[in-house]
Amino acid sequence: MSRTGRYSEKIEKVINTLCPVFRHARKRVEHARQLKEDYNKILKEITDHLDLDPKHVHIDDSLEHYLELEHDKTVSELEVKQRIYLSLPLLQKGFADCFSFSRPKDPQRLANKIKTKERNTDDTWGMQLWIADPELMKYLVKLENPQHPLRKKWEDKGIEVTFNNHCHTPKSHGYRSFHINFRCPGNNGWTENLEMQISPEPMMVPYLVTRGPYETYRNIVEYLRDKKGENEHNWTNKEQNLVHTLIDYIYAEFEKGAHKAQIIDMEDSFHEHKHKYANADQADEKVKELRPTVEKIINKMLEYDNNVKMFLENLDDFFGEQQPEEGQESKLELLA
Repeated sequence: MSRTGRYSEKIEKVINTLCPVFRHARKRVEHARQLKEDYNKILKEITDHLDLDPKHVHIDDSLEHYLELEHDKTVSELEVKQRIYLSLPLLQKGFADCFSFSRPKDPQRLANKIKTKERNTDDTWGMQLWIADPELMKYLVKLENPQHPLRKKWEDKGIEVTFNNHCHTPKSHGYRSFHINFRCPGNNGWTENLEMQISPEPMMVPYLVTRGPYETYRNIVEYLRDKKGENEHNWTNKEQNLVHTLIDYIYAEFEKGAHKAQIIDMEDSFHEHKHKYANADQADEKVKELRPTVEKIINKMLEYDNNVKMFLENLDDFFGEQQPEEGQESKLELLA
């Protein structure tokens, strides 16, 4: 990040501390910290339900921070695999049945989500459970039954539980995981959220390699929707191509992981975001086709300190840099 970018970031933090939304977000995170032990008890109940090792490795950190990938927006699949293998060898070699990660939401990031109004804030406290046996994903679905004993146990404690089975109904960018959202009671009538994301271990690679591309995609789409409306026909062809390139790449990465994790058959066959590729190899072909362009998009955004307005104002220059040799068509121009 440039000196100008770091200075702007510091100014933003100062402004945020004076902002009512930021103060509200900080209070919510403080409440979540008070419920940490309650959240850990819920984690144990889930691992017991799945018959996982009760002494599994639990890390009070996020996966990306633990692997030192939090700020690497263009990390390669090879680098991710090497980090996972070195840092989580027991999971990789089949000697551990799960790993879990846990962390409170950064107040500034929570405040930013609250401001958008379109993004949920269920993850004031977030947990990730990565499991070695993909078959257990199907066993999780039983928890959606209101009569399940665990559901009754949570309800008796005043805990509200909702589910987002993104293995059954993948998100629009292909993301697949099983989410359980817990709204837990605290002191003096307030409640706070825990979001638990449970995924098979093969989904770890796509989760990590798409973080940078998805952040870039989301920032660009939110800007365009704010300035030009939801209808893509109001966007220029180049803006549409840019967005579609990013989302097609992310979708292919997640689907490749889903094929490897053997959870494709969990999806709703009538869902609008069902799988596009017959197997992991086909998805990987699309990944390899789009990856170079996606890296160039992200690096160009970084040159502008992630200023979407400035990047889009100079989009003609970016497309000019991507011009093919004479006689060849531009790959970006074909990706509408």
